[in-house]
Amino acid sequence: MVIPQYKRPTQLTSLDFTTIFLIQHGEHPVFFLEINAAGHIYRSLSRAAADKQMRERVDDLRDDVRIPILYGTSALGTMLCFYKYTKDTRQLERKLIPGDSKFVIDTAPRDRWNFDLLTAEGEQSLGKSRDYVKLLAHVADYGA
Repeated sequence: MVIPQYKRPTQLTSLDFTTIFLIQHGEHPVFFLEINAAGHIYRSLSRAAADKQMRERVDDLRDDVRIPILYGTSALGTMLCFYKYTKDTRQLERKLIPGDSKFVIDTAPRDRWNFDLLTAEGEQSLGKSRDYVKLLAHVADYGA
């Protein structure tokens, strides 16, 4: 089941919003995708906000995860960044880059969104996530 959602803009005058697709098998999440405007790739604050949203989404979903690995994808336009949450270890792969009180730190570098959906490599990477989700659904349905 695909459950589309959206996150409201932070300012009432903003037309910018986040579209979220949560894919569930039964009541349990198996994949999620958060989409932001393409221009976010060029602004460090926007990338940091997208990274924070992904981490918050994992935190929100983790108690309902019944599969070994939950994948999530952040899309800034066509540029993709993949996240991987491992249930047993509670590890989120996309290392958090902490800020600093003295220095300006890019906590979500642009090169994290390193797969372009419009290229064969980007499409293939997203396809691997899709295939994993389909395999898990098959196993859950048939126990094989």
